[in-house]
Amino acid sequence: MLTTAALIKGRGTGVNIEGLTLKGLSLNWTWKSVKTFGHIFTQHGAQLKIPQLADRARSFGVAIGQWTNNEKAAEFIKGIYDTLKDGENIVDILAGLGQVVNADQSIISTTKAIIVKNAEGATNALKTGYPIVEKVIR
Repeated sequence: MLTTAALIKGRGTGVNIEGLTLKGLSLNWTWKSVKTFGHIFTQHGAQLKIPQLADRARSFGVAIGQWTNNEKAAEFIKGIYDTLKDGENIVDILAGLGQVVNADQSIISTTKAIIVKNAEGATNALKTGYPIVEKVIR
C-alpha cells in the first residue's frame, strides 16, 4: 500500500516506486518473512539456543550476533529500512535488543548491528542483519 510519502519516478521504460521492492510488491514485515528479512531471524533470531550459537561461533571462529526479540527487531528494521543504503549498514540499536554469543557461551550485550540490504530486484529485500560488538567490524 502506498502512502502519501511514496514517490513515483520514471526510469527508462520502468517506474520505481520508493518504499516498494521485490518487483513492485509491498514487503511483509512479519519477522517470519524470509522474502523480506533473508536469514536475519533464521540464523540470528531469539528462538536459537545459546549452545547452538556457541557451536557456530566455534566453527566460524567468530562470535555470533543474536536478536533478543524477533518482533521488536523486525519493527526496528522496518522503521529504518528506507534510510538503509544497498549493502552493509552499521546501525545503532536499542539496549537489550541484541547480544553477541561467544564460543565459550559467554554473552555480550550490544547496541550496534549490521544490516545488509539487497539491491532492488533481488529475491530478498534484506540479505542479513545481526548485532555486533562495537569494536568488531565483522
